[in-house]
Amino acid sequence: MKTKKVTNGNHKTRVTAEDFVKVWERGDSVKAVEEKLGVKNAGVRAGKYRKLGIPLKKFPRGGGARIDVAGLTALVKKLAD
Repeated sequence: MKTKKVTNGNHKTRVTAEDFVKVWERGDSVKAVEEKLGVKNAGVRAGKYRKLGIPLKKFPRGGGARIDVAGLTALVKKLAD
């Protein structure tokens, strides 16, 4: 894999498009791809490639934190009183 650390004060890692696609297609999550490549926002890059017509696979969306809508609505009403 051809990655290059570039020191511009923020230590960005440059990854070739070919290496990105290989790691993306073999990965099992966006987070795993980012860790493997040492980059951030791999999902954004994948989206750009898809817009260009590259058929990259899509990972399932993470569940994230569950929001108690009813509880938060009650809280807002209580605070408004």
